[in-house]
Amino acid sequence: MNESKKQQLQDKIDNENYMISLYNDLKNGDESAADKLHQAFIDNSKWTKAANASESIGNKMQSAGKSMTKAGLHTTAAVWTPAIYLGYQAVKQSRKQPKNETPEQDLIELINEVEKAHKDGKINEQQKKEYVIDFVDNYYR
Repeated sequence: MNESKKQQLQDKIDNENYMISLYNDLKNGDESAADKLHQAFIDNSKWTKAANASESIGNKMQSAGKSMTKAGLHTTAAVWTPAIYLGYQAVKQSRKQPKNETPEQDLIELINEVEKAHKDGKINEQQKKEYVIDFVDNYYR
């Protein structure tokens, strides 16, 4: 048995001994043990542990997103999937071109480009929708 498994087992044993001692204190009339026992049950619940884990993952993802935004999303194409990179390049290229007179014309132009890419087999239906939604949410004013 490796050290981490031994440590996990020892932690479980220590936790059970703590719960037993709280239960014995409660049996002997210690009213504060009831609150401690209740809190220990909550802390050791699998749902509490799952919620804490998901919150931790969410915080890490949010931190990564903020750092990517601060960096201006200057990431190489090697780490992007080809479809996302193509969409990024299409939007970037459309931004370099002279602006149309109205935002509606920009949107129509993007829709035409996305439909052409879909027809050519470069992107699928879901990606087509994502590009249009991303443009509307982030650039269309």
